Amino acid sequence: MTEEIEGLKLTEEEATSIAEEASALAEALSGVRRSRALLLAEAAREGAIPAELIDVLEGLAVLVLQTGRARQRSGAEGERLWTRLLLHTPRGRELREQIAAVNRALQALIGRRLDSVRVEMRTLGHFTLHLSSEGVAITLAIRADGVQIESLSAG
Repeated sequence: MTEEIEGLKLTEEEATSIAEEASALAEALSGVRRSRALLLAEAAREGAIPAELIDVLEGLAVLVLQTGRARQRSGAEGERLWTRLLLHTPRGRELREQIAAVNRALQALIGRRLDSVRVEMRTLGHFTLHLSSEGVAITLAIRADGVQIESLSAG
């Protein structure tokens, strides 16, 4: 089932930040990508992002968050603003679903004594967190694109 993408109405602060970042990004791009970044900046100035530009907003949000630009330019509040924007995109909704699934799995550990906790690095940017508690074992995979349940066993 494909979820329909909706447009996004912006606060003044969001509109300003998106317009500035999209304009700056457009300067480094060419062709269709440049045109779409400029359309995003224009839409932001008008106060709403149409559904057909949500993918551009999503890419921009990922870029400013992963590079640290949001925090460098606007501190923790800028980072929070861009995180909120990301959560309104398809990728953001996927991240929320992943987090909810992990939290549901972690409920199995409530009230239990923790027997072991271990973090391992699979490769750069890919970590696992192993939790074991009174017969329940959970392994989480943690990457830049989210957190997922890798394994869950009871018994």
